[in-house]
Amino acid sequence: MIKNIWIIDDDEIFQFTAQKYLELKKAADKATSFTNGHEAMNHLQQIVHDPDDLPDVILLDINMPVFDGWQFIKEFSRVQEALKKKVLVFLTTSSIDQADFEKAREISIIAGYIVKPLNEEKINDILSQYNGLQAV
Repeated sequence: MIKNIWIIDDDEIFQFTAQKYLELKKAADKATSFTNGHEAMNHLQQIVHDPDDLPDVILLDINMPVFDGWQFIKEFSRVQEALKKKVLVFLTTSSIDQADFEKAREISIIAGYIVKPLNEEKINDILSQYNGLQAV
């Protein structure tokens, strides 16, 4: 089970749906939502040295106002080394643009590219990757 998952998405319906899937699958102890990357990055900077508060998994939308997913990834890459644990970042997007997919493949901290809508199979894929990381 994932201890702490962050959902960074400006779509409140996606946030709600993701939280419901996580609850139904009993996949996470705690889910925290942010409406853009700036909110999430500000929170991360406040807790960067407390591994218990850090997320284990981040579901990150690409297209958001204020501070999009690509900007978040850029900033997250800078603080990742200071984190006391590995965080899996999954892009969750409605974009089927091949350029976005290729860009995501080139960024090593991105664990996966999930095209919305979220469903049980995609939650299972996230859990499998997380459980595989824990087994190492």
